[in-house]
Amino acid sequence: APFITSSLQQDAYRKMNFTAKKTMRVAQQLYEGISLGKGGAVGLITYMRTDSTRIADVAKADAANFIKERYGEQYLPKAQKDYKNKNNAQNAHEAIRPTYVDKTPESIKEYLTNEQYKLYKLIWERFVASQMASAQLEQTTILTRSGKYDFTTSGTIVTFKGYMEVYEESKEDDGEDNQKLVPVEVGQQLKSEKLIPKQHFTQPPSHYTEASLVRAMEELGIGRPSTYAPTISTILDRHYVESEKKNLIATIESERNDKRAYAMGCLLKNMCRNDSFGLPRLGEKEQVAAIDPKLLYDHYQKILRESPVEIFYVGSFDAEQVAALVKPIFESIDRCYVNLPAQTGYHMSE
Repeated sequence: APFITSSLQQDAYRKMNFTAKKTMRVAQQLYEGISLGKGGAVGLITYMRTDSTRIADVAKADAANFIKERYGEQYLPKAQKDYKNKNNAQNAHEAIRPTYVDKTPESIKEYLTNEQYKLYKLIWERFVASQMASAQLEQTTILTRSGKYDFTTSGTIVTFKGYMEVYEESKEDDGEDNQKLVPVEVGQQLKSEKLIPKQHFTQPPSHYTEASLVRAMEELGIGRPSTYAPTISTILDRHYVESEKKNLIATIESERNDKRAYAMGCLLKNMCRNDSFGLPRLGEKEQVAAIDPKLLYDHYQKILRESPVEIFYVGSFDAEQVAALVKPIFESIDRCYVNLPAQTGYHMSE
């Protein structure tokens, strides 16, 4: 499918290591217009804050003509492609695409900065690929034998590249089953060039990266396309999380520096592991939003007494202050937000 805001941010991060903030900044430049010599400034992409995969009919027709001329008629699908929007999509704008498909990245590269060229190329390739025929793949398992030992490998063999002639989507973890294999024949002699021993262990859930956090916010209905990048920038700027080797790691010291956030975090995280107060656990998304702030008000002193010692680091808050802090949180934050702290890697010590 052509890019929407969330998929653009995810792919730009994985392929080019662009943060969500940087992606939107460069996309804004491409949208507002770039001077292409004597022709003046030209808006190179459509609006970049969108949740719709809709493409205008005229753009589809232009893409079909371009694909036929450059790649051949076999790369055209039998019918024009339409991509289904997600249920909560507002569909106010088209998908993110080049305004003129004939302005290839190479043809205007001299007018673009390196960042602009990379992002425009990504958007252009994704759009053209979205209008091309599907790739044809064979799911294959290869069994090889060496002496008394058998070895197997699984993956796919590409029999027709289709849209992959232009673009291949990046993934967080391709996995062994998705690896590309070269064609082989039954009985073919293979030469072992290198032996790479590997040992696999069950891994705990990984930390969020910017790409996976954007995907999670989209799936959980948190925010809109225009808020994904600002949300990530805010939690980084306020040092609620730190980026370490692309992973977003929740910080403890930063919570202590912000007394209000730290006190609220301790209360909520305590609830997450202790249901002796008759409160629903935070994982029960359907129930959390219905918590009456008065309920927290009544249990405030008991929660404090049974919370970890470090909560006293921030000093005392009376019940009215806690109720005032809690109420807007449950009124304004999407109920799914409550799942984020645990998944970002912060765990309170017992």
